[in-house]
Order: sequence, then C-alpha cells, then structure tokens
Amino acid sequence: MSAVFDFVGITALMVLSVASVMWYFRERKKILMFMRDYVKELEEFFKPRDKTYTLLGYLVGFRGVYKLGGGDELYILFTTAPRYALLYLPFIKMLGREDLSTYFYKSGKPHRLRTYVAVKQSAKRVLMVVESDIQRLGLRLERATVETPIGRYAVFHELGASPYLINDVLQKTSLDIRKLAVYGSLNAVEVTVPPRLGEVEEVWDLLKTALKLASV
Repeated sequence: MSAVFDFVGITALMVLSVASVMWYFRERKKILMFMRDYVKELEEFFKPRDKTYTLLGYLVGFRGVYKLGGGDELYILFTTAPRYALLYLPFIKMLGREDLSTYFYKSGKPHRLRTYVAVKQSAKRVLMVVESDIQRLGLRLERATVETPIGRYAVFHELGASPYLINDVLQKTSLDIRKLAVYGSLNAVEVTVPPRLGEVEEVWDLLKTALKLASV
C-alpha cells in the first residue's frame, strides 16, 4: 500500500513541476509583452524630451523618469505581482498583491497645495506603506474615512484641507484609484492605479485635474 501512495505522490509532484514550468513561461511572456506595449504607449503619448529607465528586477517592474516641456517631470513606477509562480498564487490573493502603476507628476509651475493622501482601504498593502511613511516622516496629518461610489478611502490631510478631494476627482474619471496624493512641499500630485493599456491619456487627465482641484 505504501508503494502505491509513494507512486501517487511522485506522480503528483511530477505533474505539479511540469505545470509550474509551463505556467512560468506563459506568464513570463504575458508580462514581458505587456511591459513592451505599455512603455511604447507611454512614450508615444508623453513624447518625453529626456527619459531614463531602471529595471527593478527580472519580471518585477521598472522605474521611469520623463522630462517633459515647461519644466514638468513625470516619474512612473510599474510593479507586478509574482503571478508567474504557480504555487504562490493563493498567497497573492490572500495578501492582496496586484500589478500597480504609480504616476508622480511634478509641475514646472508653482501651485499652492496642501498635503493630502487618499488610499482605498481594500488596497491594504498600499495603505500599510502610506501609514508607515507618515509615521516615519513624523507628518502631522488629520485622518478621516471617506465613502465614495467605488469604495471607502482612508484619507490623511493637512489641517484645513478638505478630506473630500477624492470624491471630486472620482467624478472626473472612470479609473479605479488605489492612491491619490498631493504634496504641497514638492509641488506634485501622485496617483496609483492598476495598469491598463489604452488608459495613459486618462491617467494624465486625472493628474492635471487633481492638481487643479487641489490648488488653493
């Protein structure tokens, strides 16, 4: 009987090993093709005067810096969840890992801005990083919870700033925003969304809208 169980166990391991390898190569191809098409779309839309890229690791993602006209700068951080590891998929779901693109837009023109950060509460990993950063930097921000049509957001804002900026911004876009931030001292706005091909223009419109709505 033990020999039968040993045979079944070895067979299952062989099948799982083959499935894991096939899954890895399929997902690797999908990720690399997406990154290629995504970078192409970014460059065709923004037409940066100068650009630099830093790979964060094979299949992990990249960081891009674009110099735009008028002194504007755009920083892009693209990261992937490790879906290429078949055995890790249940943990990805459990930990709420997902592909994300963060756009940090620093305007070349001065704006009067108050610090504001809104994070979708279902984006637990993003929220954890934001809370850690606020504590590490010793920022004195008010905290509020804001209900929106697409979910609840944890909002951190300067005293005197409206916590409802996220509501105003969501009325102007169909994007599923994981994080929206305004940095007064940096003259910049930031948004984090799941990356989708064909949405770069809408993200750019969102950044400009947020900058306008946040200006005082």
